[in-house]
Amino acid sequence: KNKKRAWTSLAISLFVVFMCNQWYFTDYYVNDLFTPRHNFLYCLPCFIAGGLVYLYNDSIINIMKMKWRWLLLVVCIGGGVAYYALPSSFGGIDFLLLKNLVLFSMILVYFIGVDSIVLCNPVMNFLGNISMELYLCHMFIFRGLEKTGMIYRFSDGSLGYWTIAILMLFGVIALVMTYRLLWKVLTHLTVKIRNRKYGNSTATI
Repeated sequence: KNKKRAWTSLAISLFVVFMCNQWYFTDYYVNDLFTPRHNFLYCLPCFIAGGLVYLYNDSIINIMKMKWRWLLLVVCIGGGVAYYALPSSFGGIDFLLLKNLVLFSMILVYFIGVDSIVLCNPVMNFLGNISMELYLCHMFIFRGLEKTGMIYRFSDGSLGYWTIAILMLFGVIALVMTYRLLWKVLTHLTVKIRNRKYGNSTATI
């Protein structure tokens, strides 16, 4: 039932994005500063696809144990080649989001099922342990970089993308570690205050 809802939600989100593309991707709305990825609605299909892949987590792991990972790796490499070889639009219809969705869904499936030192190491374990925090506050860091004018300072191509991605990663890690440190300090102070209060009450009794 949940899988059916997920597939339905994915189809609806793709339809909404397609309709928005046809309506808003016109000369009336598009200018030099326009970029659709600043709106979460444009990224919604990718967000839902991630949840959909998670619903098949156990099945993916079982399939990977059946020696299918090399085939999926070849498919991912082929998908990466096709991503750059195929056009992003045809007949006035934009397919860039669909290309992103298919490619990164395949990569996500491969990463879930494979067990290697590249993906299973202390660094990846650390990022995995704070993955929820990364998700919850990455947009906060992005908006901060946007307000400081850092988004397009380096370039609006691959260099700018990877620069901002790295800055966001380090920014989120710094924010998460600061939060955890403050949480530990506040927890310690709370326990200390409670113990002192309990001790005083015992002495009075």
